Amino acid sequence: MLFLDHQHRLLALEELFRGTLSQTSVYPREVVKRALALNASAVILAQPPVGAGRAPTST
Repeated sequence: MLFLDHQHRLLALEELFRGTLSQTSVYPREVVKRALALNASAVILAQPPVGAGRAPTST
């Protein structure tokens, strides 16, 4: 997650949740709690693409 200030400058880059290939649980309460602690004005949630880190297949 990327936490940004009111001018969209990066405050912090943190991994708050980790899941499996097929699912993960994200708790909005924890996201908001961390954003408030950092005094962030915006939050960007990111997920790596499925299969990230694997070698490309030849087709």
